[in-house]
Amino acid sequence: MMHVVVQPRILRQAAEKNSNPVAASERVSLPAANIVAVESGWNIQIAAPGLTKESFQLKVEGRNLELRAAYPSTEADGQKRLRREFGEGVLSRTFQLPDTADTTAIQARYEAGVLTIHLPKKAPVKVEIA
Repeated sequence: MMHVVVQPRILRQAAEKNSNPVAASERVSLPAANIVAVESGWNIQIAAPGLTKESFQLKVEGRNLELRAAYPSTEADGQKRLRREFGEGVLSRTFQLPDTADTTAIQARYEAGVLTIHLPKKAPVKVEIA
């Protein structure tokens, strides 16, 4: 899989570089994301309609925040899908975090088809002069 890096001002985003081969039947998509700077840190909003909060996996490895979610592949009983324009396969996105992000206090919530991840800033280190 090709590794693509885009560098906005606050956070760098990268397509996930996965060492495991993806099955030919597994469609991997890069979900749309908004990144918003707030006083306490940054909010990342991921468009992911049709999932539940249990669908998401978030993990931090080094300075990378990795997001994965899989849409259910089965159809509901008695339904025949005529068209599917969202909600197929696996969502995958990796964000390279700035050194000032506090990776021990990341929070996430899923509401109305949008996953919002809050990355707080590290508290400034205060040095007292004796």
